[in-house]
Amino acid sequence: MNKKQLMAAEIEKKDKEKTQQFFKSMGLEARLISKGEVKTPDFGIYQNNNLFGYCELKSIMEEEWEGGGRNDPTYNRIQNKIHEAVKQLKTINPKHAVPNIIVIRNHEKHCGKPDLHTVLTGKFLSTQGEVDFDTRYRRGLLKNGDLSYSDLIVWMDNDSDLPHYYFLKESSYKQQITDVLKPA
Repeated sequence: MNKKQLMAAEIEKKDKEKTQQFFKSMGLEARLISKGEVKTPDFGIYQNNNLFGYCELKSIMEEEWEGGGRNDPTYNRIQNKIHEAVKQLKTINPKHAVPNIIVIRNHEKHCGKPDLHTVLTGKFLSTQGEVDFDTRYRRGLLKNGDLSYSDLIVWMDNDSDLPHYYFLKESSYKQQITDVLKPA
């Protein structure tokens, strides 16, 4: 492993620990799922020793931004992270029998919760409210069925443990998740 890969592995390890602490603060236990040949989600989420749902953690790592000519990869990165997470959730929960939660831990200072909102809705958040912006990322997630297979996305910036919840409108588990995700 090179230096950059080692740093990324250490960040991902810390992100897993922080994610476990987040669920613990809600009275839930996030148990790591052992990895096999097929990529599975990171955690089984348990409430009173009963399976509540599954969670895939995705970390958005800080990139070096070079000036000039380079397109902003933010929306593509977020869309790809969601798509990858859903693929992993489908391996263990193919019939969507329990809630699927995606936790995104953001380490990129040029990326934030408003970017997640844009990817999921196609609308840009401005001081005047939502403005139609670019729906291609949402269309891609819809085409792949990613938005109907995930129930909640939790966004956490690296410099804050304050979670931002984005419930997906298509989720039949919204009330169940809302009832459980309250600080213990």
